[in-house]
Amino acid sequence: KTSHAYTQVTLSVNCFAGDKNVPNTQLTVTDVKDLFEAARQSYKFRGNFGTGDGARQICYEQYNLVTDTKYLQKLFDYLVKPADFYQIAPLGGEVVPVLQEIATNKGHRLRFLAVQLLYEIARQTTKRLGSKASQLFCPHCLARCGPHKVRLPWWNSVTYYGCRVCGQSRMFLNVEGPVVAALDSNMTAEYSRQDHALRVNWLARRTLFDFDKVEIAQATDEDVERFAMQVGNDTDAARQPRYRQMCPVIAPGCNLSENTRRILGRMFGQVEVEKAVGYLPNNSLITEVSVKSSAS
Repeated sequence: KTSHAYTQVTLSVNCFAGDKNVPNTQLTVTDVKDLFEAARQSYKFRGNFGTGDGARQICYEQYNLVTDTKYLQKLFDYLVKPADFYQIAPLGGEVVPVLQEIATNKGHRLRFLAVQLLYEIARQTTKRLGSKASQLFCPHCLARCGPHKVRLPWWNSVTYYGCRVCGQSRMFLNVEGPVVAALDSNMTAEYSRQDHALRVNWLARRTLFDFDKVEIAQATDEDVERFAMQVGNDTDAARQPRYRQMCPVIAPGCNLSENTRRILGRMFGQVEVEKAVGYLPNNSLITEVSVKSSAS
């Protein structure tokens, strides 16, 4: 297509994220930073670097025919050093901030590789997580999986799926039913599964998470008031509007004071009625505290 001579060198890998024969990556976010930093500080080449075949290739292209063997040897060595780059994509959302920083750095010679890796992470996570994101929970943050939009150069953007809090996209709990915030001193584990639901013991965790229901089985007034205070001070945009729609469930054996019940009412709405509705996992009869938002 042109009368000019070019020299092109390409490093290819025959496996990548999503392929069956890809080993589990041992890279960390720090390793990725070091890889790109080493690449940035390497020998000053006269050509341009890019990617191809879904980031399975790292390419170098230079105008004119290169016959300097020492220069070519430096180029080959340089291309071989970042062979671990193909392991970056399996890190998923964990490494997105690092890649985005490099992708928007006009002075970084491998910014195009970072862009391609971001596209690959978006493709992989959307395929693996996108259709069932609403029932996936991060085991660390206990927050739902959701889409994250990442801005790229030239007004482009990609969307990947990961924990809505920390962004990781490698490990999730599959929860088909509701997530219950349980205040239960008899519950030893931080969380447990019950049918399709996930019960998370706030008394063990002591921090908020994404939940759909509240069950108070065995807790002191102080515990419940501290939980209610966290709810009242929560600024999380995804959680905060949902609290007024929840109806806390209290076991009859849990003798909360009237003041504590009023505090619950202020956090979740106005208490209207109590009635027996069933049993908690420890076979305690529970009563439902119906709640509705007050105009005030």
